[in-house]
Amino acid sequence: MPFSGQITDYSQVGDIASLGTTVLTEMAQAFEQFPGDPIAQFFPMRNTMDPSVAIERVRQGVGIAPLVEMGQPDTMTDSALVDRRVVQPAHTRESDFVPQHVINNLRQVGTMNEKVGREFITDRVQRMTNRSNHFFAILRAMALLGGINYTDPRTGVTLNVNMQIPAGNLRDLTGLGATRTWDALATATAIRDLTIFRQKLYATAKTKPTHVVMRSDLKTLLDLNADIIARVEGSGALNATGFVEYRMGELYAIAGMQVITCDTLYDDPVTNTRKYVWPVHKVALVASRHEQASGEFVGRQDMCVGEDPMGRPGLWMRSGPDTSPPAPPGRSIQMGNTGLPYLRYPDWVGIMTVGVEATVQAKIDTVT
Repeated sequence: MPFSGQITDYSQVGDIASLGTTVLTEMAQAFEQFPGDPIAQFFPMRNTMDPSVAIERVRQGVGIAPLVEMGQPDTMTDSALVDRRVVQPAHTRESDFVPQHVINNLRQVGTMNEKVGREFITDRVQRMTNRSNHFFAILRAMALLGGINYTDPRTGVTLNVNMQIPAGNLRDLTGLGATRTWDALATATAIRDLTIFRQKLYATAKTKPTHVVMRSDLKTLLDLNADIIARVEGSGALNATGFVEYRMGELYAIAGMQVITCDTLYDDPVTNTRKYVWPVHKVALVASRHEQASGEFVGRQDMCVGEDPMGRPGLWMRSGPDTSPPAPPGRSIQMGNTGLPYLRYPDWVGIMTVGVEATVQAKIDTVT
């Protein structure tokens, strides 16, 4: 954005009140559009003017259009094949206070402080936008695992939305014995497990899973799996099966599905510990879109109208007025967001438990 030689577009950047809702919101939205969350590809974003989220689950795939006689009446779409439920989206909001003595220090137009002032505001907005992005990345991971269930200990607000993945789309390898779980590097049959489960999902959903999601820690165990090593380093027909593909030294695809890693972390406000959102002992098989209807994605993220003073959906910002006595002088900026990721076709997702969580983690911690 070009700036005037005499005064910035922020009009004495220290005066935060001059940064209107539109300017702040556009700045935040610019930071919102950045890659980083690999799961976001399964949840294309849509703006809606509704304050709530209507989740429509199509129970028999995309369906087909009816055959009719030319010139004769057609039939109404069979709405009985669509389950519709309305849920409340997630509302986020937080504020950042800037003391007056900091504002005074940034109010020196034409000096180096002018540039520092722009960077000061930009850094604050970017930090808040990153926190908003990270919150929705956590929600997307939870949605792909079958449901969002989160209570913020700072506010006590709970968000609970079941994605209704069918029970038949869940598989647990722990019941097959210790030699079949993926922490058994010498005997685990990960390729076989994924191939069979993928075909089972295809038989019910009529679309083949295209991606498998897991933690990078678990992917490291696959790199050490005896069966996978034999297929990669073996010779002849075994090496040419195409069940495993490596690119740049990384496991790229297995059993016909691209490998996606989810290592999203969050700081637990209660225990003050850093945790992974994605469990180390779970993988998700996902059909990102239907083979015969490329416009149909497995999920969606609706951005709704929430508390934006201008009535727009999704991310918004505003600057607050000067504080009133006896509080010390200063101004605040506030950011909010409203939306929800959800699965439109939950039968396109399968969840496989590949071992006991503690055992898998112990193997990861001790492998050399």
